[in-house]
Amino acid sequence: MRRLLALVVLVGCDGFFRAPDPGLERMLEQPRVDTYEQAPRSPPAGVIRYGERPFVRPARSRALLERGRVQFATFCAPCHGADGRGDTPVARHMERKPPESLLGAEIRAMSLEEIVRVVAEGRAWMPGFSAQLVPEDRWAVAEWTRVLQRAGHAPVDQMPAGIRQRFEEATR
Repeated sequence: MRRLLALVVLVGCDGFFRAPDPGLERMLEQPRVDTYEQAPRSPPAGVIRYGERPFVRPARSRALLERGRVQFATFCAPCHGADGRGDTPVARHMERKPPESLLGAEIRAMSLEEIVRVVAEGRAWMPGFSAQLVPEDRWAVAEWTRVLQRAGHAPVDQMPAGIRQRFEEATR
């Protein structure tokens, strides 16, 4: 029995007692790419280089504004309100700083790119929504914010006749 076990062990260790394959020396002299060197091969399809802009701003359209209105109502309106003024029951019950009015001068002075960045990354106590909104939706929300800002600061003489009449009746 012992001899059988010794034979099995010796047969199993066949490669153990041999010299290493000389072809393994190739592992010591492998071609490699050092840090900051150009890779010898092209990257896979769809890979974006660091620092390149992966998304182009969509053209303003009715469909984009409608998408922005829907996404704004879902993610922004609970705190900022449907009109962007920031006066909502949620905002009134915030223990820390309530949300800013999107119609204020500081937000109106921001570029669309800055608004998209704030939507993605957040600002002050506002969380970022990059996980919930794809880039096109962030642009749509920024465009809808511009619509709210224009509507909130439209001169009375530039309002359509029917809206101007209702506005004047309401403010008498």
